[in-house]
Amino acid sequence: MIIKNSFILFQLLISFNMKFSVLFLGSLFLKLVYTISAKKQQPLVSVVMGVYDRPEFLAEAIDSILAQTYTNFEFLIADDGSTDLTTLSVLRFYEAKDFRVKLLWADGHKGLPFVMNHAYTAARGKYIAKMDSDDISLPQRLERQVAYLEKNPQISIVTTMEQRINERNEISPYCSQLHSDLEIKFLMNFGNSIRNPVVMMRSEIGKMFLYDTNVRVYSDYIYWLEIIERNIQNPFLNIQFGQIHEVLFQYRWHTTNISKNVSKEGNSRRLLQKKLDLFKQYLGANQEYLLSLDSIEEFEMFYHWESKDLSRLTYLEEIKILTEDIIDFYAERIESNDQRMRMEKFISKLHDQLQKKHAKFGLPSIDCRPFNVTSFGEPLVSIVMSSFNRGLFLMESIESVKAQDYDNWELLVVDDASTDPETIKVLEYYQSNDKRIQIHRFPKNLGGGSYAKNHGVQHAKGEFVAIWDDDDLAYPYRLSKSVEFLQNNPHVDVVGSHLDKIDEKGNYLHEQTVLPSEHEALKFMMLTANMIQHCTVMFRMKRLRGKYVYHDIGAEDYDLWLRLLFQNSGSDEVIFNTLSEPLCVYRQHSGQMTQNQQIKETWKWMEQRPRILMQQMYPSIFPRLPDQSVLLCLRLLYVMNGNHPLCKEGELTAVSEIVQQLDNFIRKSDLTSLSAQKHQMLELLSNLATRIERQQYLLQKESRAAAMKEFAAKIEKVA
Repeated sequence: MIIKNSFILFQLLISFNMKFSVLFLGSLFLKLVYTISAKKQQPLVSVVMGVYDRPEFLAEAIDSILAQTYTNFEFLIADDGSTDLTTLSVLRFYEAKDFRVKLLWADGHKGLPFVMNHAYTAARGKYIAKMDSDDISLPQRLERQVAYLEKNPQISIVTTMEQRINERNEISPYCSQLHSDLEIKFLMNFGNSIRNPVVMMRSEIGKMFLYDTNVRVYSDYIYWLEIIERNIQNPFLNIQFGQIHEVLFQYRWHTTNISKNVSKEGNSRRLLQKKLDLFKQYLGANQEYLLSLDSIEEFEMFYHWESKDLSRLTYLEEIKILTEDIIDFYAERIESNDQRMRMEKFISKLHDQLQKKHAKFGLPSIDCRPFNVTSFGEPLVSIVMSSFNRGLFLMESIESVKAQDYDNWELLVVDDASTDPETIKVLEYYQSNDKRIQIHRFPKNLGGGSYAKNHGVQHAKGEFVAIWDDDDLAYPYRLSKSVEFLQNNPHVDVVGSHLDKIDEKGNYLHEQTVLPSEHEALKFMMLTANMIQHCTVMFRMKRLRGKYVYHDIGAEDYDLWLRLLFQNSGSDEVIFNTLSEPLCVYRQHSGQMTQNQQIKETWKWMEQRPRILMQQMYPSIFPRLPDQSVLLCLRLLYVMNGNHPLCKEGELTAVSEIVQQLDNFIRKSDLTSLSAQKHQMLELLSNLATRIERQQYLLQKESRAAAMKEFAAKIEKVA
């Protein structure tokens, strides 16, 4: 009706012959109509945020929601009686700026639980997304969470991974780890494992469960415990937690965080009561004597590692029994080998910490026996890491392996006879502290990482093999993402990924390289440069056994990729692919080869490998080429990336002919899906042809000058 009336009015304006005024007023009116129609649209998502006197980061938090790629949402900002004028003006500004922003005002300062309940009640969306007033939602957060919940109707609450940032927006290189539904519920017994503002949930959950307004400290933790308890009491609720293996949120860690400024020693009595109610679900009727507010308070003290003197605890036996019953309760509900290994990993850490307390305070040990479940067939991943005198970089790299959210792995560290005492200590420590880590030490230095990597691959037992450098890091989802891709794409043999870069101090370097993802695109772009970063690779052992062998020459990884890509065809063809998101963190530091050394090594490789590579790579372009022309062509391709001077004197004519042949080949090739790459290569060749012309002119100029000098010398002799 609104749109119909608007067009009637627009036609009336035209009838009055107000040509220019009509166009201006008409456009404004239609814009107003669009805004009114959009306001009446039912939002799919209700974003809810509580605010109280937050002048520092509020605008940035709001902007991050308004910049989302998913736009069908309402943004309910519930103010808890703010008195700060900056906070109030920011809220008013955004309310006027964007119709999706709706302000909800509390009558005085009643606490965030009260205003969040107000927002939950007012929410109109199918989903409710939480947000805090000092954090940042990355642009695709809502889009990814909506897609996940639409695709997985059994999931009620979904979280994502998040990065930690500080007051200056500096990003921590590590992300939070993810957990399955079972792990989240298990870990909640020992502490809050859910970062509240990363959550999106179905609106019926938000309407069914409201915050306890009598509690301001630990209100989020109590909220999640209530949901878990009710779900155990009534399994028909079937409230499941899900997780997205992607960083979609940035949690700000700063001096005014509520969670940091609350003393953990002064636990809320309401939290203790809620834990007591939950723990009753784990015990039999004849064991409830173990539970009281006092015993739960000591349970909390026992598992807060910062607690000082625990020797005065009086409920140690109760804590021991309760811990073992919690472990048994969740052990019976494990559904996969991957879950089992992650749970065992957590309990192993728990056991180590408890043993330290046992030694210090004479406390009873807790039975952290392994879960008695069968293997669920998750594939084993063998991680191969070659090392030589890497010191603390090696330790950081191994820790990034241990922090993976996929735990069914073995790590083979092959040391090329390190002499550095720090490196030796690191190797000895991990060999004795984790049965999944195997240290293989060469008796003498063989002078090349290719020997160590080949040794590791030969001893790998896994279905998949991941290559890991001893000075680089990986995000916690590096293994799980690669395994998931290979399982979902059985035709792919080798998968790599994008990566981030850091310097020696861990600072991020803003260098982005866009890599083609599909096999044909990768193969095509390999004509010009190495498109696969070594430390991102995972491959199928069964398909590449005997083929995945490094040669001890310069550019050994590039050499291996080219041999795998171009020396296998038909049923033996090795299929490559890359993931579009960064899974690894590449460290640039002084211990690496300099750019000149890398160029020297690459040229050494080119000198050794010209014929086998060129005749395998370009049979349709260069059916018969003499060795010198092959080498020229390799130099040409390297030049196209700007890594080396053009060529030597006397080679310009041959290079010019090769440029023309390549240009003709690319234009005729049927690579419609790679139009961007074709255009890029043709542009490179065009620029190269221009450079050749310039160098030809300069050489001619130099030869003319030389002739003139020779002529002048002859004249001088005659004189």
